[in-house]
Amino acid sequence: MSVVRMEGLNAEEQQVEERAIKLLKDDSTALIATYREKFGSIVGTDLARELFPDYSESLESRLKYALAVQKSASALSELIFNEILGEKHGSAVLFTAGGTGAGKTSAIMRNTEHELESYLTDIDYLEGVKYDSDALRKSLHEELDYAFAQGNISKALYAASGGTQST
Repeated sequence: MSVVRMEGLNAEEQQVEERAIKLLKDDSTALIATYREKFGSIVGTDLARELFPDYSESLESRLKYALAVQKSASALSELIFNEILGEKHGSAVLFTAGGTGAGKTSAIMRNTEHELESYLTDIDYLEGVKYDSDALRKSLHEELDYAFAQGNISKALYAASGGTQST
């Protein structure tokens, strides 16, 4: 597995990034198991960051090291997404999209099943994967295509200030 390094990090942040990359490469199976135990089928980079100790240590470290663990957390979320999708062939996939801080993860985590169902009236999303993605990522279209190719039904939920839209 190859993790592209983040540009513009200072020396301390580069050390944190190196530790995150090493943890992912050395212990991805355990990270995936821990992630799935904590978050189930909700997949997102923001949640994956929580498994990197340098980041999750405190509020200060979360602010300080978010970029340093970004690429490793993103790679981890992709591994988890692919694993779950392989297990749940033919089930629904809810993709959220929106800019940073728009409330994608919060919308999934805090809404009840009934509230989410109003966005996804025609699919059985409760047994599927919920994938939190930044709408600006180039790979979002690839991820949607992959979900369709695996025989999964996909639905996107776009979070933006002022409301949420279903597509």
